[in-house]
Amino acid sequence: MNKIRQAAAFTLSLGLASAIAPPALAQIAGTYTAQDDGTTTLTNSNAEQTTFLGAAGAYGATTTASFENVALGDYGSTPFTAGPGLSITQNGDYGLPYTGVTNYDWGSALYGFNTSPGGANYLALVNGATLNFANGTNSFGFFLTGLQSSFSPYLTISFNDGAPEAISAFIFGQEGGGEYVGITDASLIYSVTLYNPGSDAWGIDDISYNTVPEPASYAALGMGMLGMMIARRRRA
Repeated sequence: MNKIRQAAAFTLSLGLASAIAPPALAQIAGTYTAQDDGTTTLTNSNAEQTTFLGAAGAYGATTTASFENVALGDYGSTPFTAGPGLSITQNGDYGLPYTGVTNYDWGSALYGFNTSPGGANYLALVNGATLNFANGTNSFGFFLTGLQSSFSPYLTISFNDGAPEAISAFIFGQEGGGEYVGITDASLIYSVTLYNPGSDAWGIDDISYNTVPEPASYAALGMGMLGMMIARRRRA
């Protein structure tokens, strides 16, 4: 796989006004995006992640899947667990280090790279991936790295919050770099698909989302509260 190395301006931004019809935005509460062109130093993106996490926290506890505790390897079409209640399926298999969980350092902003402070791992992708949230989430956010317009002018982020949503992240330029993208939503989202129609080698890292308790957890909590009420009545 040959990745074109050219020095040009890189900008990745959400084209909400032209890419999404107004009715489809009914459930989306907020969008968060910032980019750092042609560099692995993500000053703007890190600040946007902080803003996003503050907004996502309004919906409950959040967690961030950094891939640091995921076994290295190209998982192909086999779903793998990336975090509590989060499984991921790669869409496209080109072998390491182009696709799969890797710690490979290209020494360049033109390919995917790690974004976790003190970390090394990230998920390398070509065509894209599907994120599945077992218990649903009201938010999701992540770093996208190494995208270049010479392979595709856009990356599509699609999900369903009671209505189909599709956001086009437009890619202008060829120098790579990183961007943070986050969404908060009034409804639970169970699956998010990222699709890049070109043959670009890029990456995703530090996926944040709400950790919604499993139904069994709610049941256990309810039984515990009921037990406490019965004990209080007996003492009375």
